[in-house]
Amino acid sequence: MDNYNSFIEVTGNRLYYEIINPSFVNSEVPFLVFLHEGLGSCRQWKDFPKSLSDKLKYPALMYDRYGYGKSEKLKEARNLNFLHDEAFIVLPELLQKINIKNKLILLHNSKQSSLLANNSFSV
Repeated sequence: MDNYNSFIEVTGNRLYYEIINPSFVNSEVPFLVFLHEGLGSCRQWKDFPKSLSDKLKYPALMYDRYGYGKSEKLKEARNLNFLHDEAFIVLPELLQKINIKNKLILLHNSKQSSLLANNSFSV
């Protein structure tokens, strides 16, 4: 099986996620976790996650942020701490619920990179 996709409740919202190459999951290799910029959804990554996962033989995780892609539609206005909340609340809960401990996070946004780099111990 190349991909597994499903929905999961995180911070009270229904998020869509994909696991690429779940057959590569084992304790010896990290999960590649793909985070897109503020308008993040799986579709924006195109075929890059699959190509990298295939090449490295690592499983990969992508998800659609709340309000984007196939995830639950936004019910309220975004607050100014949107990306901060994604980095320190949503992502840790998502990883915990999917049981991903060993990870390598790949980012497509400099602001998000700064947030995670400054507090990478907590993700």
